[in-house]
Amino acid sequence: MLTFLVCVCNLNAQTSNSANLQVLTPEAEIVNVFGSDWVNRNRAMVDVLINCRMTRISLVQKELETDEKFPVLSSYPLLNRFNPGVEAVDASTFNVNTFNPFTYHLDFMSDKTQVIRIDGTGYLLIIDPIKR
Repeated sequence: MLTFLVCVCNLNAQTSNSANLQVLTPEAEIVNVFGSDWVNRNRAMVDVLINCRMTRISLVQKELETDEKFPVLSSYPLLNRFNPGVEAVDASTFNVNTFNPFTYHLDFMSDKTQVIRIDGTGYLLIIDPIKR
């Protein structure tokens, strides 16, 4: 069983000023977190993560409910081992178009659906299960 823990977070380029927004491709999101050396050495895993990003990861707008039981994104550690500049999501500048789901330690290879509240926002991060 292939298990690979990765992470999710907000890009440094994410700002509330739409003129400064930088929307990255899935591969560029991966490079931002892991670096180009890692990406070049791990092409098969990069392809798996790109597929995951394009087919199994979504952000859904849903306001916080008082009895909500979803874990919050901030309860997961940042993946900043390869890039110390990786930063946590800032609710005041959160933008669904620039959110990078590879900057927190999340299990992208789980066989279960994961639903995670993005702290301080009206959004849920949903990672659909991998099909084996």
